[in-house]
Amino acid sequence: MPEALVNSVVLCLGVAGVATLLGAPLGAALGYGGGALRRVLFFLLVAPLAIPPYVLAMAWIDVLGRNGILGRALGQAFEGPANLGVYSLPGAVIVMALGLYPIPLIATRAGMRGLDPQIHEAARLVGGRRAAWSRVVLPLLLPGISAGAVLVALLALLAFSVPSLLQTPVYSFEVYSRFSTGATLSAALYYATPLALFGVVIGGLWLYWVSHQMRSRSSRSASLPSLTGFSGVWFLLVCVGILLFLPVSMLLVKAWPMGNLGDAWATAWEELGTSLLLAAGAATGGTALGLALALGTRGRLGGLAWLSALPYLVSGPVLGIGLIYGFNAPGWRGAIYDSFGIMVIACVLRYVIFAHAGLYVALRLRARHTEDAAATLGAGHGRRLLRVTLPGVAPWIAGVWFLLFVFSFGEVDAVLLVAPPGWTPLSVRLFSLMHYGPSGLVYALSLLATVVTLLGCVSGMAVFAVLQRWSGGKD
Repeated sequence: MPEALVNSVVLCLGVAGVATLLGAPLGAALGYGGGALRRVLFFLLVAPLAIPPYVLAMAWIDVLGRNGILGRALGQAFEGPANLGVYSLPGAVIVMALGLYPIPLIATRAGMRGLDPQIHEAARLVGGRRAAWSRVVLPLLLPGISAGAVLVALLALLAFSVPSLLQTPVYSFEVYSRFSTGATLSAALYYATPLALFGVVIGGLWLYWVSHQMRSRSSRSASLPSLTGFSGVWFLLVCVGILLFLPVSMLLVKAWPMGNLGDAWATAWEELGTSLLLAAGAATGGTALGLALALGTRGRLGGLAWLSALPYLVSGPVLGIGLIYGFNAPGWRGAIYDSFGIMVIACVLRYVIFAHAGLYVALRLRARHTEDAAATLGAGHGRRLLRVTLPGVAPWIAGVWFLLFVFSFGEVDAVLLVAPPGWTPLSVRLFSLMHYGPSGLVYALSLLATVVTLLGCVSGMAVFAVLQRWSGGKD
């Protein structure tokens, strides 16, 4: 177990570093200049975050591995077989960073969009482009970049599916293995304590940034003047091709011919339906619970924030173990345990922290003058909530719902242990098949899962944009 704990710490620090080095420059490049093309490029560059991590990992194995495109190319270049060591700790760092780099990208671009273009232009006139970047822009972006790196570190620390697929012994996988071989709940919790402590520290840093940095965020959302010109667009297009189209194209090539896609639909439509139902139920329940927690902590984040974060910080396998011991009993608990509802509970508990944090930020950023005006006119608390507060944050509520939908659709870590017979989601079946070796059917199922998640992201962005215009009109 000490070796697994060290591997987990090295993994989280390595993934955070590599993802930040990759995502922050891309976010900065997207922050300079505006236009529809850059918005499309932004969506394409953050799309890997929506793809289930084990699916993306399998695609990158086929690109970077011994028999992958890049592995064969290097083998021919150096007159011998090339092995990039994908099935190792450094390989896990690279593969996970290629899936999590959109987080620092989003944080950096958000910081760029919040900068005052006049201050930036003044710095350029006085000290030049390099001085404006190093002395003005970068220091202002560091809080956001640091927050993105911290969140990546937290996700990597608690990861289970990708290290398991890459045969990298990390702490969460060791806890799952020990429980699978007969360990009790108390033993699993004991083994998970160091992981949870590291998670509390990292999660505390992230929650601190959410509660203290976002409140001072400028309402300005102007584009900085472009420094990169047309060459910057070409750089972003190349990055899109490498980071998104290359792994997705690999899935498509491996899933060919079309007969595999037909077989995937014929053999997995029930699992797909279960996954869609699970994602919709968990997104609805998690959004409702997160909204209630955000309203309860609107003044400040307190104990409820840590309570909502705890199920995520103990890792997915430990959460699943806790649900087994909590619901695998006679009576109404056993009825829930044997039903579809246990998976909904697992996903709601695992992802409610994201709903809580997102809606908390939305409520803090929303101007209070309209609510104060409604109170002055005699509107009660309930009426203000239904007529003013909720319509004002409706875009965020929709965005959080789709976020939880995408996460729950691909959830494996907590659901793997509690999925009842007859209610196997697509994620569990796909993850299990991957361990028996990839085949055309596995790639077809992976491609199907990727299409569903990307469609969910597109739908979420469209609904968010429509509701944002509608709520803006209301104010």
